[in-house]
Amino acid sequence: MIFNGQTVLPAVKTMKDFEKAAESEHEFIVILDMHLSKLASIKKLAREANKQLILHADLIQGLKSDRAAAEFLCQVIKPAGSSQLGLICYG
Repeated sequence: MIFNGQTVLPAVKTMKDFEKAAESEHEFIVILDMHLSKLASIKKLAREANKQLILHADLIQGLKSDRAAAEFLCQVIKPAGSSQLGLICYG
């Protein structure tokens, strides 16, 4: 995946870290070790800040690494991409 010339991908574990990254010049942000219940609010904040999300799916708490999880992420969260599940969604 090409990240529009972005050579550094900020990775966040907390909402506070995400808020800082959302204020940065970076378009793509990697989400690590986040609870499933926070993904909807992160998605909303990312759209408002014109950011693209990359999810590390194996580190999302409460999310199983299976086809149903991949479908949920693609249909509901719509990240720019995800590691581990072999998932890349565009939305």
